[in-house]
Amino acid sequence: MMYMMASCEEKLQELKTALLDAVTVPIGVARAVVRLENLLKDIVQSIDLNDMPYAFGARYDPGRGCLPGTQESFLRNICDILDNPDKDTPRVCLLTGVAGSGKSAVAHSIARLYDERKRLGSSFFFARADVASRNPKTLFRNIARDLSDLDPHYKSALWEVVKDSSALRTTPCPLEQLEKFIIEPSKALHPIGPLVIVIDALDESGDWDSRKVLLRTISQKIANDSLPTHLRFLITARAEEDIIAALPPGPRIVRKLMDDIPEEDVDRDIERFIQNALQQHFDFESSDLDKERCQDLVRHSQHSFQWASDACRFIDGPFSHGVYPLLRLDQILQATNTDSTGNRLLDPMYRTISSPLFTTDSQTLQRDFHVVMATILALEKPLPLASLSTLPDVDPNVQAIIDSLGSLLTGVFNEEPIRLVHTSFRDYLLDEARSGVFQ
Repeated sequence: MMYMMASCEEKLQELKTALLDAVTVPIGVARAVVRLENLLKDIVQSIDLNDMPYAFGARYDPGRGCLPGTQESFLRNICDILDNPDKDTPRVCLLTGVAGSGKSAVAHSIARLYDERKRLGSSFFFARADVASRNPKTLFRNIARDLSDLDPHYKSALWEVVKDSSALRTTPCPLEQLEKFIIEPSKALHPIGPLVIVIDALDESGDWDSRKVLLRTISQKIANDSLPTHLRFLITARAEEDIIAALPPGPRIVRKLMDDIPEEDVDRDIERFIQNALQQHFDFESSDLDKERCQDLVRHSQHSFQWASDACRFIDGPFSHGVYPLLRLDQILQATNTDSTGNRLLDPMYRTISSPLFTTDSQTLQRDFHVVMATILALEKPLPLASLSTLPDVDPNVQAIIDSLGSLLTGVFNEEPIRLVHTSFRDYLLDEARSGVFQ
């Protein structure tokens, strides 16, 4: 196929030369040949670049950003950092916070905002449940292909780098990818204003060992001032030791904390979120009792968006054995939050949502729960429910267990792969001291 394309390209070039040399050839015909040549070149480039493996599904989700009207001041502050055209300005904004603090919502919102402005170079959302495709070996390939879709000059420059080497197009090395796929072709980029690259949940790119090379690569290029001057990176992560050590604040890195947002602003945004999510069940506009219930949820959240999100999914969802939304709300409020830091704030909620599976003495049901959750956590590539039920040791009637956890899992009521909504549930299940009987 590639031989035939190259042969056609050579013949077309010969025809173009002959036509341009012939004085009597109409200009319209010559232009048509030039357009055809450009089209053929674009096809050849696309075929070669499609050899570069792409992690589908890593892009931002327009529906998962901050609720309109929330986090406005904080988002503006981040945009001010990313929009600064000065070559001496920081190129990387590192946003850190505990699980459930809203980092990913900010990342989705920033990606959507710059996509609407036609200035989103790429977005890549790591997910611990999908490390088979979203990992350090695929990050810069995705960014490069996204940039090539955005800018034809970048696409041509990238193609010139990789066109003669299938090995280079498929290299798993983050350092080689960053140098060859990003830094070198970016010399052909001349955007009006910086292009923004959003990388979410860097801590979920793998364990310390698997992300070591990626962190060293990014750190080295920042230290050498090698990152393209017209690219800006927003990176979100939990404040884990290796990430903080690799990306310390400095001339090229600015660090923002979710804790920078005043608690009263967080609570106001959580209140808006709850009112929007549960408006079909409660009258938050005119009922004083419902307003008080909303405030109770806000206080119980202890400034955690993830807590509020999980609570609303549980109260609103069709997966609680016929219990009415008001009773579900009471169940959530009766849980005691004894720790306002990290994941432990969510533990009482996880126990409340999971407890219906353990209200009986059925050892079979409990065994099935353990098998199903262990399988979901162990799978390198998530599976939809229909495929999950066919695996060895998994009860074919897995639907009953999955339904009860619908507020903590995606893909429960459609054909999408089953994934954990948030990695804090995984951490909870794997910590025997916290999950106890549920482990």
